[in-house]
Amino acid sequence: MPGISAAVLHGRDVHQLSGAQKAAILCMILGSEVAAQITQRLTPEDAEEITYEIARLDQVPGPLAEGVLNEWIENLHAVYKPVAGRID
Repeated sequence: MPGISAAVLHGRDVHQLSGAQKAAILCMILGSEVAAQITQRLTPEDAEEITYEIARLDQVPGPLAEGVLNEWIENLHAVYKPVAGRID
């Protein structure tokens, strides 16, 4: 299984990555303990796909890792965005 080199990833846009590739990069950024907590909540098939992508990655260029992290943060904000005018 050949790894995906930084040269192949260099110049790629976040939107060109698969969901599994983005999740793999995010797991690499967050570290093994957090990655284990994330993958435990997934289906075995999804966890295996992400693990496969992690194994394929040699290294991730900084701008691409930053793009994946920023997209994840944006998605979190969208999911947990408070509803304006909400009455508790």
